[in-house]
Order: sequence, then structure tokens, then C-alpha cells
Amino acid sequence: MDATLLQKNAKSYDDFPYVSHPFAKSFPPLHQAIGQLFGLNPPDLTQARILELGCASGGNIIPITFFYPEVEVVGVDLSQVQIAQGLQIVEKMGLQQRVKLHHLSITDIPESFGLFDYIICHGVYSWVPNFVQSGILDVIRKHLKSDGIAYISYNVYPGWKSLEIARDAMLFHTRDIQDPVAKVEHAKAMIGYMHEKAPENTMFKRIMQDVDGLVQRSAPYYLAHEFLEIHNSPLYFSEMVNKAESHQLAYLNDAEISSSFAENWGVEIHRDLLNASHNQQVVLEQYLDYLNNRQFRQSLFIPQTMSNRLQRHISAETVQSCHFSISIKQEQSPRPDAPGYTYFIFNHNANQFYRTQNIAELEALTVLCRFDNCFFNIKEYQQALKETVQQHYSLEFITHLLLRLIISGLLHISGTPPITNRPINYISERPMISDFNRHYFSLRNYIVNARNEMLSLDLIQSILLPHLDGQQTLENLHAILLHHHQEGKIKFNRNAADNGTADEITDLADVQKLTAEFLNNALQNWCNSGVLVG
Repeated sequence: MDATLLQKNAKSYDDFPYVSHPFAKSFPPLHQAIGQLFGLNPPDLTQARILELGCASGGNIIPITFFYPEVEVVGVDLSQVQIAQGLQIVEKMGLQQRVKLHHLSITDIPESFGLFDYIICHGVYSWVPNFVQSGILDVIRKHLKSDGIAYISYNVYPGWKSLEIARDAMLFHTRDIQDPVAKVEHAKAMIGYMHEKAPENTMFKRIMQDVDGLVQRSAPYYLAHEFLEIHNSPLYFSEMVNKAESHQLAYLNDAEISSSFAENWGVEIHRDLLNASHNQQVVLEQYLDYLNNRQFRQSLFIPQTMSNRLQRHISAETVQSCHFSISIKQEQSPRPDAPGYTYFIFNHNANQFYRTQNIAELEALTVLCRFDNCFFNIKEYQQALKETVQQHYSLEFITHLLLRLIISGLLHISGTPPITNRPINYISERPMISDFNRHYFSLRNYIVNARNEMLSLDLIQSILLPHLDGQQTLENLHAILLHHHQEGKIKFNRNAADNGTADEITDLADVQKLTAEFLNNALQNWCNSGVLVG
């Protein structure tokens, strides 16, 4: 019976391979930093061993070798097709000595694999049978080092209660369809129909509107494996912690740090939940899941023997042990609805902001903008403040400000910063993207930054990327775009107002101006995304 279930799982991923790409919250340097924040001393990434359970073709773990050249990466997956794809990429990248991918069931991992500093299991736990779920926790118990950290992502209630209605309807409607592509299309149509026909002004209508939005914008491979798999078993967060504890594992924190802090819900809710939970972290976070109807979690676990070292109160010393990276810009124009406030925008998202009227905070955040898209430590930040502003800022003030940004989810943290290919935050005269990323794009059609974030490229960027080897000047790069325009590989159109047809722009002066603008936009986008290197 168990073997049959595994065969069905494997066939599903062989028939409709999951597009393998990086997930920022599953990145071990982040897990290391979270461990440090809570008083632990997790393994350094310099020479770490990392295991991924359910690695697909390695898209989530291969890129770490771009930035940490001494790590050893091991991945296992049940899909022979995806492992074969991954092995081809490993060979073409010349990473055979550092990346090992195995066509293997999680339940068959041998003791000879040894111990690992970090174990990752993303997008697997909820989508496998119960005996494999137990196997995942067993592997972590047996193969995680005593000071190591494991990451598991999984679907949770209460958010998945409403999604289960959609999943059940999709499975019922497609019960007789065997072709996976057709199955996805008919499933999408079913959700669209349910949304359209749901009674107006009802809770069900609002639920189906949200579900339909998710389904229509999601990639087919995602829908096939998220909604149409044989197994999808959400559970409550507190139940997951109980299962982990039965395998001698203890809960550390969520990889989405901000989601673990009730402070982000305001003073009243923070107070109420602290009282209701009696300061028990798991109980507190379960209450938070009810409040925000959470659907998905990314939990970090440690060996139970280390749980007595956890410090739930984050100290100044643990903040100061971390490295940081940030995407921050100061708004130049005041907002009419908030007179007297200065806004700082994070991650190029107007909804992620920090506003202040405090002069000290304003000066400190203005200096922090100098580190936009760079990795830095607290001493470097303190030194920049000393060199820039007249007022003395204590280490306590600086630490408290950074901690508020961390808890708010605005400041990225890292235990060990990138060893190689560390990003720069300016456009040099001869811009460069790492050899690894330029080669990787030819194999994956995306590139990856030092926070394990995936970047897709548009046409202009795809043309430019092979030439960003640090040898070409900005003038050379502009000439390359002009040459592609002359060959007809790039066209610029001007929309006609009346009939909607597009007129091609051919005037040389206009083309030169447009190619220069597109070049600058492409480079600025890469700079903002943290993939330009020195």
C-alpha cells in the first residue's frame, strides 16, 4: 500500500514537473540568524552541510553555492524526471563535488548520509501520506546536528478550511480527466463558475472571489500540485508542533519572523494575547493564526535538547550578532494625509513603510538608506552614523531601531553574510552580474540574489545579461541594444489613440533615447534587486 502511494506521488511529479526555484524563507543563512536572535549558536554557513527533502531539480538549493563556495548540498526527491534535470544542471555548472542529488524516497534515506547543519523541507509535508510525514520528522531527528536548524513548510488551518471547499469541487469536477493539463484547465473553469454563480452579498461570494483570484493568477504546475494532488493535509499549527515534539524536536520560530510577534497587531491585541496565552509562544501564535486566517506556515525546528537554551526575549547582544540587508528608499514628497511625517519605503512596496516624526529616527533611517541592497553589520552602521551626523547615537538606540525593523518584517537578517558575489548598490562604469548567475540563466531562465530570491528577466535584460561580465562599458551596452534594434530583435511601438494599433518607432534619435532609458531601467532594477556585483 505504502509503495503504491509513493509511486502515485512520483508519477504526478514526473508527468507535471514542479518548476524548481528558490524560496527566500527556506534559506539557511536566514535560519542561522533567527537562531542567533533567540540566543542559540547555530552552525556557520562557511562550510555547512545542507540537506533538502523533496528538492525537485535543485532550484532551491543549488544557488546557495553561488554565495557560500564551501557548503556541501544534498538533495533527495521521488521524481526521477526532476532529479535527472537537476543533475544535468549541476554538471553544466561544474558543481558535482558540492551538490549531490539523489532519486530517493525520504523514507529510504540511509544512515550513511550523515549529519547536517541545516535541513530544508519546502512544499512537501502537507502533500504526502502520513507515513512520509512521520518519515520527514524521523529524518530530521536522526540527521540534524545537535546545534542545527530544520525548516518545514506546510498548509494550515483555519485558512485552508475555505480552500478545501475549492479543492473538493475541483477534484470532483475533474474526477474522470486523466490528462494533467486538461485537468488543471477544467479545475480553473469550475472555480470561475462557482465564483460567478455564488449568491451576491454573501460570505461564500467573498470567499470564492478570493479563491478565484488565486487560481486564475497561479501557474498550472502550482495548481496541479496544490489543489489536485492525491494528498493535501492541512493541520493546525499547534498540532504540527505536537507532532514535532513527538519526534524530539522543538519549535524555534517562523521563518517569516514578523508573523510570530503580536506587537504587530497593536497594543491592545498584544496585551490580550499575552494574557490568553500565558506567555506560551506556541499558544500565542495559534491565536494569531485564528486572527489572520492563516493558510501557510514556514516553521523552524531544533533538537529538543537545545530548547532550554532558547531565549524568547530578544537581547541587544543577539541582534548585534546578526548581519543585515535592506531595501529602503526615503519618500521625497510629504503625504497630505500625514503632515509632519517622513516615510521610508521598504522592498519597493508602498505598503511596506516606516514613518516617523522623531528627528533621531529620521537621521538614523536616512543614513540607513546608504546601505540599500547591501549586507552590513551593526558596527558598520554605527560607523556610518558617526561619519554622517553630529549627534551621537548610542548602540542601544541603534539596536532598538534595527530590532523594530526586524519585528516589522522590514529588515532582512543573515547569520553568515555572502562569502562571494556580495551585491553592490550602485551601477559601475562596467556593470557585472556574477558568472554563476549568467550561466544559470541559460539553464533556468531566471537568476538569484544573495537572499535566495528569484528574478525573472524581460527581453531587454535577457539581451544584456550575457554581456554583464565586467568588461563592457555603459556605452558598449547601449551599442549592443542599438544593434539588436537594427537586427529587428527589439522594436519600440507608439500606441495610436484612435484605433488601438501600434506604430513602430524608427526615428534614430528616438530609438537612441529609448534604448538608453531601457538600459538604465534594466541596470537600476538589477541594482535594486541585489544582483550587481563588484
